[in-house]
Amino acid sequence: MISIHNGRRDLCGIVTAPASKPHTQRALVTSALARSGTSIVTNAAWSRETTLLLAGLHQFGATTTIDGERTSITVHPHAASVCHVREVDVAGSAFNLRTLGVLAAVSGGTTHFQATRGMMNRPVAKHLGVLAHQLGSVLSSYGTDSDYVVTIKGRGRRRDQRATHVVDTTDSSQLVTALMLSAPLISEELRVRAASRRVVGHPYIALTREMLGALGVDTGLRHSAQDGWEWSAATEQGGYPASTYRIATDFTSITYFAVVVAAGDALQHEVAVKNFTPSGLESENLFFRAIAALGIEAVHDPDESTLRIRRIGYPSAPVVIDGSDVPTAVTSLAAIAAYSRGAVTVVNCEHVNNHKTRRVELIVQTLARMGFDIREVRDHRNIVTGFHTEPIDGTPRGGIAIDDGGDHRILLPAMAAAVGASNPVGFSNLHSLVDSFPEFIEQLEALGAEVDRTGTQS
Repeated sequence: MISIHNGRRDLCGIVTAPASKPHTQRALVTSALARSGTSIVTNAAWSRETTLLLAGLHQFGATTTIDGERTSITVHPHAASVCHVREVDVAGSAFNLRTLGVLAAVSGGTTHFQATRGMMNRPVAKHLGVLAHQLGSVLSSYGTDSDYVVTIKGRGRRRDQRATHVVDTTDSSQLVTALMLSAPLISEELRVRAASRRVVGHPYIALTREMLGALGVDTGLRHSAQDGWEWSAATEQGGYPASTYRIATDFTSITYFAVVVAAGDALQHEVAVKNFTPSGLESENLFFRAIAALGIEAVHDPDESTLRIRRIGYPSAPVVIDGSDVPTAVTSLAAIAAYSRGAVTVVNCEHVNNHKTRRVELIVQTLARMGFDIREVRDHRNIVTGFHTEPIDGTPRGGIAIDDGGDHRILLPAMAAAVGASNPVGFSNLHSLVDSFPEFIEQLEALGAEVDRTGTQS
């Protein structure tokens, strides 16, 4: 266990943030699906999910070379190779399961995906199973006390492969992305249609389209009252062109530093993120607009490649924030809202509970235990769809121990929020920190927070 508290009144300094995981994942997949030649991915986001994605792509025939300091990955394509049996570990990564699952469905042979047991409680396999059937393959799954296995028997590439596929987008946009990334193996004129009018994660579909567009793929988007949302991708059969990718900064990691800033009084805490490259994600802009309404300013200096974050005030009226298109930032928004000294409501977050944990519910419980006035917001079906915060007198009391439940989206916002508590906050089970942002504790110390590694809470 470690404990965290504010070592000095003003937390200021220069930090660094990791590279973008969504950009890295898409770059690796399109590199593995190149027609020929090698692609180079620089400034990649390193996490357990990245390592598992690379291992999974190897099972489909791609090979990779990583330089000594892990600053670049060279990808040699030969994906969708004929292999009778593949064993792929996706752990808790829904992106890896969905994306490699589509690749398995349009490839020959049988692929066994091993996942953590927590994946059983998510709608991943259900939606993937429907899509696998559309792709002419068969999906089966079973769970044990320790893990979860999804098996896909693919039929290989076929001339009669249908071009239009309908996917459920009520919980995630990842199946849209998975289909579009695998487009060269499916159809020259791929079309993906949403099964309902609700589409969460629009910015991540936009990121996929942007990255494919840079490879010369003509992607389209249309919406009609009759058919709803539909995306398209016109690709060249055989794969993408080889390319070089420079990965942007991970904006979700930036949200944790925004929590640190929120924990201080106006003009008290200031964080400068060096070597910052905007991700281009609409979610990033939506997040910055949301925290601006809560009195947090984020200014990018392109000349210095720096992002400066500081509190300049507090909201003067109740604030309502739509969390539908910032799913990875919702838990950080909860901590920022709790420090806002005003009434804040974040809505349309139901889909965020379909991740590694029931994230909305767990972050509300965690922050409430720390001493914040925060509660769940439920709809007419009694389903948790968001949260509401009210100002508290003074600072949150802290003085508790937190187990993240294996979810870094709970652990890191809670660690950042702990710097404003009256008493140290203890944290155990730090595995998810290692898998996502292992340098975060050192970054907090660089800002002036005190981290006790003695194993006991003071």
